[in-house]
Amino acid sequence: MTPPAPRRGPPDRGEIEGFLEGVTHRLRGLPEPPRRDLEADLGRAREAFALGALVETERILLDLEVRADAIEGEPELSEWPRGLVGYVPKGERGHATSDEEDPLSNRLRLIGRLAAVRRSQGRDVSRAEALLGEADAALRAGDRRSARRRVDEAHALLEVEPRSPSEE
Repeated sequence: MTPPAPRRGPPDRGEIEGFLEGVTHRLRGLPEPPRRDLEADLGRAREAFALGALVETERILLDLEVRADAIEGEPELSEWPRGLVGYVPKGERGHATSDEEDPLSNRLRLIGRLAAVRRSQGRDVSRAEALLGEADAALRAGDRRSARRRVDEAHALLEVEPRSPSEE
């Protein structure tokens, strides 16, 4: 969760009431064991709200949001939506995708297969394979931009059809 912008002035009662209801709703969706731990603090937030302590209520609710984020994990982000019919993802929803499901990692493997096809056709694929090796190393090091650039370069090399001797 991105921290909220610093508040200017006292909190608005209606805004804090909506925040309280939103956090209450969010906690209902959490699994039972961790939810019980958070509900005690939610009770403290309700008491503070009833007493008119809006700043304290907001502080408790912000803390609950951070703790709920930790329980739920990061939202899954991908370049392309999972639009396959009957697709069942592997791993926990909301957590990082595995190497097997990562779009860039899959693209690296597919371009590697294309290199194997081109090699079987008698083409020299040494430069493309070197780029794919560099891309793999960059991906493992966490440098996705560099990995993507190298995969794109390798793909471009493999997609170009060789010229026949009659075209030269």
